[in-house]
Amino acid sequence: MQPAFVKVVLFDPVSEDPTLGEGTQAFDGLTVDIALIEPYRPERADRVLRLDPDRASRLFVARSPRYVASREHFFRVGFSKRNFSKVTRTLLTEGEVTPELRPISSPARLPYWDSGWDDGYSTNEFFGDGDIITPSTAERPITLAIPLRRLYIIGHRGAPYRFPENTIASFRTALDLGANGLEFDICLTKGQASHDLPRPLPGSRRSGTRTSPTSSSLPRLTAILPSSASSATATTAWRVGGGCAPGTSFDIMKLSFEQVRRFYRYHHVGGQEQPIPDLDEFLAFAAGEVHRLDLLFFDMKSPPWHESREARKFRAYGQLLGETIHGYPTLPERLVVGNASEAVLRELQAGILSAGETRCEFAYDASGSFRAMLGPGLRTPSRSRAPMGNSVILGRGRGFDGETSRRSPRPRETGTTTRRASFPTVIHWTLNDPAQMFHSLSAGVNGIVTDRPDVLRLSSRRTTWSAAARAR
Repeated sequence: MQPAFVKVVLFDPVSEDPTLGEGTQAFDGLTVDIALIEPYRPERADRVLRLDPDRASRLFVARSPRYVASREHFFRVGFSKRNFSKVTRTLLTEGEVTPELRPISSPARLPYWDSGWDDGYSTNEFFGDGDIITPSTAERPITLAIPLRRLYIIGHRGAPYRFPENTIASFRTALDLGANGLEFDICLTKGQASHDLPRPLPGSRRSGTRTSPTSSSLPRLTAILPSSASSATATTAWRVGGGCAPGTSFDIMKLSFEQVRRFYRYHHVGGQEQPIPDLDEFLAFAAGEVHRLDLLFFDMKSPPWHESREARKFRAYGQLLGETIHGYPTLPERLVVGNASEAVLRELQAGILSAGETRCEFAYDASGSFRAMLGPGLRTPSRSRAPMGNSVILGRGRGFDGETSRRSPRPRETGTTTRRASFPTVIHWTLNDPAQMFHSLSAGVNGIVTDRPDVLRLSSRRTTWSAAARAR
């Protein structure tokens, strides 16, 4: 194989165009390989040739005349430093990141980016049969332009393996464990006040114990259709146990928030009870954590209203949320509102905007709907994104919508700056298995919702699937 001289450039796909010489040349914390990569398992590589780093030129050089390349060979870049600061224009280790260096981005794929992934390995611009087809010199090197992405580790209702979910202690612990985003549930109680409503699980079968409420035998909270509905506010009933007789139902809209707190309680942790916060308490907490909190995901729980006949109620629901959020000018930069119904999400969006709140983004959660059980015929988040104007794609990263959500990050790699600027934020939920986390990170997603942010943080540093699996 003829010699190869390679330069690595990191660029912001929204504001920079590497074809015009824009971006930042990177050298420290990188490895560059030539490797045989098969499209059906791109996380693995065979016949790897490691290029030599040349610090003087900040290039990576291959001089291996006996190495034989093919159309199945691609350049592959590995990252031991995975945090890019726009302030210093350098890659940093996790320990080097401080609040002053934010915002922090990550390379488009971790732990490796390769030159074939952008179009699904259908073409190869660098290698042909037997040799590299792109001549290069130290003066005119091959440029590997790697887009950057924001990477969100999103605590699912906080850190429920450490503290009761949807409590301030759980949210704070998630941030302490490395999360930079929080997902939480929103419902309505008497008096038109929005509140987080915990949805506990029994003890986990995995290592570690998920904190559960008063009775360890409690089932997950289950929505029960109410006997009547309020014309002005959300009405829903929830089946609870514990201190009440099994099967007792409460109509949430007929209870004050103080009554909900009294009837629904968790085990004490460390000798203290962790109460359910209302939305104002949560937003006040989030406002004080903006130095390490980048994203909030509002999981809007739908009252049992008819989507079309009672659409105005959903719009009022959104307006109430918008008014509450609007009272907090200092919040994380990304506020994402999600729901499992397109029709409901449209009404929520209209209500939020009517309140004068314009910071919210929207995500259709098809996988979280009852209709998801119908299978592939369901309209996917990707198909709904453009007509709804959504900036976020929410998917399981597996199952019928898995391949769609895995392909979604690819537009950030190709096309014009305008096209790249329109690529969506792709978030996978809810992943607690290190192997699934690894595959989603390798696919280039922007965020993962997890009950275990500490495991995800560890998995993001791994370089192989087998190493990630050992994090269990």
